[in-house]
Amino acid sequence: MLSVRPLLMHRLAAEPFRVAIGTPDGEQSSFWRFWVSASEVYLSAATIGGVFKVSLHSGGQCIAAFTNEQVRLMGGEAALAGGSRRVLSWRRGPGAVVIPFQLEFPANELRAGAAGIAPAKAHSWLEPPPPDYSRSLFVAFRTTCDPDLAWPPVIDGTAPLSADDLPNGDGVAILTSVHRTSSEVVGAISDKRGRIPKVAAVAAGKPIDRSSPTSRFIVTGTSGDGRRIFLEAALSAQVAV
Repeated sequence: MLSVRPLLMHRLAAEPFRVAIGTPDGEQSSFWRFWVSASEVYLSAATIGGVFKVSLHSGGQCIAAFTNEQVRLMGGEAALAGGSRRVLSWRRGPGAVVIPFQLEFPANELRAGAAGIAPAKAHSWLEPPPPDYSRSLFVAFRTTCDPDLAWPPVIDGTAPLSADDLPNGDGVAILTSVHRTSSEVVGAISDKRGRIPKVAAVAAGKPIDRSSPTSRFIVTGTSGDGRRIFLEAALSAQVAV
């Protein structure tokens, strides 16, 4: 039976939540950080914390974008494709409980050393999924003050990791589950892998480091209910010189 290691409930509005999939001395994902500012929810991988983040706003708008600091280093928004630091934008769907964002970690994409140096305040390592399975993290919102609505939400196959009330009256929760990796996910990663230039490191006269903890990329897709799915995959094992 697939299970989740029990955790004490973390209060997301009180302090950021940091988590990685895997084990400290084995195959692992990047460390991911979730945090709240006012009624806005943000998340980013530790390896790209100053470069790229996802913003889930209280009004329902969701944005994946380069940070302002990174844009300045890249020469301003005018230098970016499309003239904007935003890579993706979407709106969370209607309903008393909505999940606008899913972060998926296929077992086959975990790598030794991927997390880099563990943050000093890391809250958890979650058990890695078995081969051909994924572990997902979901960000759920409660958009009603119904006292009869269970919170964190009770959704089949998920377990809560962190939850809190937001100043605007909404609720937020981070959930996790283990599930079989879909053929669509495998295909999306394979397609992305085929588009990656195979000579990036060769230009510098160096072979590609297949074990580099920073050699990660994100593939995105959309579920049937409009939820954005981000997949963390391993660049380091994809490129042959």
